[in-house]
Amino acid sequence: MLVASTVTVLATGVALMLLGPPSRHPVLTLHKASFIVWGAVATLHVLGHLPGMRAPLRADYAAKTVRSSEEGRSGRVLALAGALIAGALLALVTIPMYGPWLNDLGGR
Repeated sequence: MLVASTVTVLATGVALMLLGPPSRHPVLTLHKASFIVWGAVATLHVLGHLPGMRAPLRADYAAKTVRSSEEGRSGRVLALAGALIAGALLALVTIPMYGPWLNDLGGR
């Protein structure tokens, strides 16, 4: 459910960017609804994993010696940093596509 809602939010967001403000009513409504579903499902997903996170986080960040649970920590940190950098770059590259949405004050 989380993957499907994520794909729907991203797909409708890309469609809105490519189609522009004239597609506001059908696609924007779907985008808003899918975002609400995604938010609820992502919240349940995170809350469901919270109880089991105490031990792995403690093993990753509180231990002074290398343990088998710490193997892969650098890969996780690198993946997180890469995803954040890629997201920031994508946001910068797509800034020109926001213009029609920011300048379209009519039609609401």
